[in-house]
Amino acid sequence: MIETRSQTPMASVATPVARPSRVRYFILMLLFVGISINYLDRAIVSVAAPLIQQELHIDPAWMGVIFSAFGWSYMAMQLPSGILIDRFGARRVFSWAIMLWSICTAMFGIASSAVSLMLLRIGLGATEAPCFPSAQRVVTSWFPSQERGRAVSTYVSGQFLGLAFFAPLLAWTITVIGWKIVFVICGAVGLLFALVWLKYYREPQHCTQINAAERELIMGADAVQSDAQPTPFQWSTVIALAKNKALWGLYVAKFSLSSTLFFFFTWFPNYLVHEKGMDLIRAGLWASVPFIAAMIGMIFGGNWSDAMSRRKVSHTTARKLPVVIGMLLCSTLFVANYLTEPLAVIAVLSLAFFGQGMAGGVDAIVVDMVPSRGTGTAVGLCQLCANAGRAITPLVIGLIIQATGSYIGGLVYVSALAMVGVLAVVLFIGQVKRIAD
Repeated sequence: MIETRSQTPMASVATPVARPSRVRYFILMLLFVGISINYLDRAIVSVAAPLIQQELHIDPAWMGVIFSAFGWSYMAMQLPSGILIDRFGARRVFSWAIMLWSICTAMFGIASSAVSLMLLRIGLGATEAPCFPSAQRVVTSWFPSQERGRAVSTYVSGQFLGLAFFAPLLAWTITVIGWKIVFVICGAVGLLFALVWLKYYREPQHCTQINAAERELIMGADAVQSDAQPTPFQWSTVIALAKNKALWGLYVAKFSLSSTLFFFFTWFPNYLVHEKGMDLIRAGLWASVPFIAAMIGMIFGGNWSDAMSRRKVSHTTARKLPVVIGMLLCSTLFVANYLTEPLAVIAVLSLAFFGQGMAGGVDAIVVDMVPSRGTGTAVGLCQLCANAGRAITPLVIGLIIQATGSYIGGLVYVSALAMVGVLAVVLFIGQVKRIAD
């Protein structure tokens, strides 16, 4: 008996399996902070717009041009940003982008005319362009497919944090110390974060903090190694992506969602002041509510999508259903035209923006569908189409206001675009799966 026990194979002894480390959640936290700073910097102008217009004597049409200028340069730099990320990696490209857009933000403090504001908005748009292609590339590299919905919804919700929690503070601070000083402070915060990103971000294959279990979890068959081998740019890749029908569903959906989003990020505070008769501080307080709703909608939609996927619901249904429902809710935005009670107006706008947040899960579809090679280029092309909406919508709304003296047409315009996005997802996107290289 003793001899038999002594010959018991060691393999029969249970070996504890190491639990995956959680470094990817630290990376996600960095993305969340970076996106929050990114959107705060681009949205300060909208919070300060009533005072800027008054101090610099800028009419609504010119203000629409200033709002729109960001979108044009942002759109133009999307594809180049994706190409740079494929070539040099998200770590370097994103860090340089943060530094440059923070400098542009600080320089708003010396702006003295509509022209200087327009030029700085052009610079801000160009330098912020790598933000989302970098973030989507990072999620594709660091998260397995079953976690990407939650990961994308978490970092994208950072775009609402800037105004959800800081809009009232910004409005108060601007009235106390002036809008120019606020721009300088926000630029300095961005420069500090750029140093943090450069110090702590690494790709999973180069990260020394990750354990073998987490590396195995995220390096599955659907993983993309971001900068193991730089991908050379080829026009044939762009042409192939531009011809893909399913991706056109994403292009149109992103365009429509960006149009709604940029109503809130540009004209919304002005809408509350000029159309609904609120003062700047009160408008800042009320304006925070829809952004909180959007952040909740984004997190809810992403977690719901991943939960359906874990419960063996079709991955396509799990990704598309929250997006479609969210866009339908978003299309109710125009109802605010017919309400006068501030609480009712904010309730309708909050419901619409909650839907916009839910529909932001379209970014998870992008991450799931773009090909494994040239990912940055593919994401950049999606962002290029999305940001056509960011460029066009503020300008269109400004012209509508100038022509009619009312925001009614502007709200109808963005509500209609939300319905166009619903049709694009339903009619053009079939199965949600990675497109073959």
